[in-house]
Amino acid sequence: MTDAGRPRFAGLRSTQVVFVALLLICIIQTGWWLLDQAHYTARNRDERIAILDREADRLEREQPAGTPVDRSYRERLDEERAKHMTRYGWEGAFFVVVLAAGMWIIAQALKQWRQLMARQQDLLAAVTHEFKNPLASLKLSAETLGIRPQDDAKRQLLSQRMLQEVDRLETMVENLLGVARLEAGHVQVRRDRVVLGPLADDLVRHDPFLAADHGVAIHVDAAEGVAAHADPRSVKLVITNLVDNAVKSSVAQGGSTVRVTAARDGDRVRLDVDDDGLGFDAEQRRHLFARFWRADDELRRRTRGTGLGLYLVERLVKLDGGRVDASSAGLGRGARFSVWWPVAKEAA
Repeated sequence: MTDAGRPRFAGLRSTQVVFVALLLICIIQTGWWLLDQAHYTARNRDERIAILDREADRLEREQPAGTPVDRSYRERLDEERAKHMTRYGWEGAFFVVVLAAGMWIIAQALKQWRQLMARQQDLLAAVTHEFKNPLASLKLSAETLGIRPQDDAKRQLLSQRMLQEVDRLETMVENLLGVARLEAGHVQVRRDRVVLGPLADDLVRHDPFLAADHGVAIHVDAAEGVAAHADPRSVKLVITNLVDNAVKSSVAQGGSTVRVTAARDGDRVRLDVDDDGLGFDAEQRRHLFARFWRADDELRRRTRGTGLGLYLVERLVKLDGGRVDASSAGLGRGARFSVWWPVAKEAA
C-alpha cells in the first residue's frame, strides 16, 4: 500500500468503526426494547390478575359455601404473556439479523472497493514504469542519432530498436483503451475468419518485449489453415498479451522457451501458449483474470506489466463466444494458457 492511499483507507476504517458502533447501538436498543416489553407485559399481567382476583373473591363471598370459583385465568394470562414475549423476541432478533446482514454486505462492498483502489494505485505505478522504460530508450536512441553521424548498420539498428519500443508503447495503449472500451460497453465485435498460424508468426516477429534480447525463444506450431470465427483485432490483442505474459514470466524465472500452438479441437479451435516461467499455485489461479491483479507487490515485483493483460484476454475471448483457461504444475514450473474460439467455416 502506498502512502498516498493511507488517508483514503484511514477514512474507510473510520467508516467501518462507525458501522460497528451503529450495530452495537442498535443491538443495545433492541435489548432495551425487549426488557421494557418484559416489564410492561409483567405489569399488565399483574394488574389484570389483581382485578380478576378481586372479582373472584367477590364471587366466593356471594356464592354458597363450597361452590368453586374458576381461577385458571392466571395460567391463561401467563401463556398470553409468554406468547407476546416470544413474538417480541423473534421480531427483535429478525431486526438485528437484517441490520447485521446489511452492514456485512456494506462492509464487503467497502472491502472490495479498498482492494480495487489498491490495485488501481498499483496500476498507476505500473503504467508509469512501463511507459518510462521505452520512452527512455527512445530518447537515448534519438539523442544518439542526433549527436553524431552513424553508419548505415548502426542507423538501421537504432531505427529498429525505436520501432520496437513504439510497438511496445502501442501495445500498452491498446490494452488501456481496450479495457476502457470494455468497461464503457463500447466494444463492437465484428467476427470474421482469422487464420491463427500466420497471425501468430507475424506477432512473434514484432514482439514488443524483445524476447530474443532476453534469451527467450518463441516457437509457433500451428496446424495449417486452422482458423477461428472471431474479431480479428481481438484475436490479435489476445495472442499479443498471452505471448507477452509468457515471455515476461520466462525472463523472471530464468526460462528460455515459449511455445505457441494452434489446432482444431472438435467444433472449436484451440490456442495454447506454454512457458517455462514463474507458474502459479491454486490460490493465484483464482485471481489471474481479475482486473489490476498482480501476484507480486508493485514495489518489489519480478515481472513487468499493468495487471490488465489477462483481464482483457478473458473479456475479449468471451465476447467472441470462446473461453480461456490457465494451468500450472506449481510455482516455478511454468504455465499454460489456453483459448478456445468457435471454428471458422472453410473459405470458399
